[in-house]
Amino acid sequence: MKNISTISLAVIAMAIAVTGTVIAQEQDGSDSGAKRERGAGMRGAQARDPEKMIRGITRRLELDEIQIQQVRNIIDATKPEFEAMREQGRENHMARRDLDESDADYAAKRDQVASTKQDLEASSKELRGRMRTEINAVLTPEQQAKFSEAENHESRDGRRSRPRDRGDAEIG
Repeated sequence: MKNISTISLAVIAMAIAVTGTVIAQEQDGSDSGAKRERGAGMRGAQARDPEKMIRGITRRLELDEIQIQQVRNIIDATKPEFEAMREQGRENHMARRDLDESDADYAAKRDQVASTKQDLEASSKELRGRMRTEINAVLTPEQQAKFSEAENHESRDGRRSRPRDRGDAEIG
């Protein structure tokens, strides 16, 4: 069961890493520069390697050469979108960090940053879902069952259903 869960986690970790963890972009402005540079940490650094993710999926689902190439093509096709969202997330994070509470328009600007963050989260979730759907489409029924079981197991564990507590869950 643990190996099946890893398949889904690998797909999601790749998506999250490529986007620069859009959901986690709102770090506290007092964080050290080193922490901001580190981003998602070792797990994120490993997940940024599409080949590692493909090797993991290949091993667990026993993909054939055609499927490996199809999965690689799916990941390559979504990468520019993830990178664009990652950059937008960085810009939004910088905008939040640069907010001045003494500014007369502070509340409106804060709300705009929060709205942009929510939009990016929704876009990221949609893109990850689309990528999972496309990957699922190249799998055999047996592989699809394993892939689906891994996603269901992950949902039961609540890994993607609750945000990580970073101490600043709400903006403002």
